[in-house]
Formats: sequence, C-alpha cells, structure tokens
Amino acid sequence: MKPYPLCRLGNTLYKHAFWLYFPLYRIYKAVSERTERRLISQVIKPGQCIVDIGANIGIYTCLFSKLVGPTGEVHAFEPEHKNFQHLQHLTKHLSNVTLHQLAIGQSTGQLTLYCSNDLNVDHRTYFTSEMRPSQTVNSITLDDYIQGKPVDVIKMDIQGYEYAALQGMQKTLQRNPSLWMIMELSPYHLQLAGSNQEDVVRFLQARYFQIFLIQNSNVVPLPSGGMPCKETQYHNLVVIPQALNKFTIG
Repeated sequence: MKPYPLCRLGNTLYKHAFWLYFPLYRIYKAVSERTERRLISQVIKPGQCIVDIGANIGIYTCLFSKLVGPTGEVHAFEPEHKNFQHLQHLTKHLSNVTLHQLAIGQSTGQLTLYCSNDLNVDHRTYFTSEMRPSQTVNSITLDDYIQGKPVDVIKMDIQGYEYAALQGMQKTLQRNPSLWMIMELSPYHLQLAGSNQEDVVRFLQARYFQIFLIQNSNVVPLPSGGMPCKETQYHNLVVIPQALNKFTIG
C-alpha cells in the first residue's frame, strides 16, 4: 500500500524524530479513535487482565495500564524489533505491564514478518508483492501463553492476521464467557493473508459473540452484507458476549 503524504510525514518523524512523532501520534489516535477510547474507558475496570495483540509502540498499552490500575495487568505483544524497542521505552515505568516480543498466531513457533519501510504500523505476516525486508519472529498461541488464566478484554490490530490469531485462542475464549474484544479489521488484508471477513464472523458467532461496527462515532450492528473490502479501509469492531443484549457509550 502506498502511504498518503501525511503517513509519509509520520513515518519520517518515526524514523528520525521519535520525540516529536510520539506526542503527535498520540493526539492523532485520541482524536481519530475517540469513540473507541470512550468505549474502552467504560468497559475496562481496575483489577482486570487485558491482552494487547499488536501493541506497536504502546499507545493503547499505556491507556490500558492506567485503566486497570495497580491491581490489574496488561500483557502486550509486538513482534517487530524497532516498534518493540519503543514499546519498552514508553512503558518502562508501568509496573502492571508485561511485554513480549512475540506474534500471537495459530501455532507456537516462528513466522516471517514482512516489514514496511513506509509505515511502522503496516508490518504483515504474509508475503506481499511489494519489495519488503523480512525478519523471522517468534510466535505463540494465546492459549499457550494464557494457560487458563482469566482474561477480561483483548485488543487486536495485526494487519490481516486476525483469523489466524483467533484460531490460537479458542480455549481462552471458551473459558472466559464475559470477555470483550476490540479489533481493527481490514477485509482486504484478511484475503491477502488467506482468510476473509466471513471466516471471522462465523468463528465469533459460533462462540456466542455479537459483533458491532464503530461507524461515524456510533456503535452499530455489523451489516449483514459485510464490510467494504478496499485496500485503504480499516474497520474497528466491538465483540461482546451474546448474553449482553446491548450496550451504550456515554
């Protein structure tokens, strides 16, 4: 994907002036994802256990840490080396955060990460026709990592690898019937990774989850026809147990 001029500027700052990039990116995320953040602030309570899959540099990791407080815990996963270094630096003072330079996937072992030179948020776990440098990274299933420990909320943003990650957390989902998920999903990148949005929807619905779409600052049921499948379109989903009939954002 060719980045927009603003994205190119952001990536230049990321590479050469991270001290400036970080506060600007934090403001951008706070504004562009204010609905998501407001929902997260309502859902997450002190003492809970949060899993941050695809933590990047830690914008949401830091928010989760604040919300769960000293009695809670945040487990953050980021496989890419440079992002992980920034994640370590930005969370080093947070005693309730545990970091792992790992990918969460459908099996425990290793996989190839195809890294973008243009966007630090666009590293992928599938081959792309673009000329990208690659690195071998360690991976683990969430089931193998959690091993039956209670989990309250999972946030996932992994550029099309979501279906594979879900395959590796089936026991975790089964053992935590009140678990919520916040997911960024790109149907286009799911297809490139070998799955599709229908696979994700069927998987979640078979495990008694409801799926909602954050759209124009509102939370609406996922359209029956699915989400648009364009390269530049990403959709933020809220996944909640079917036992919860509805929810509102204050």
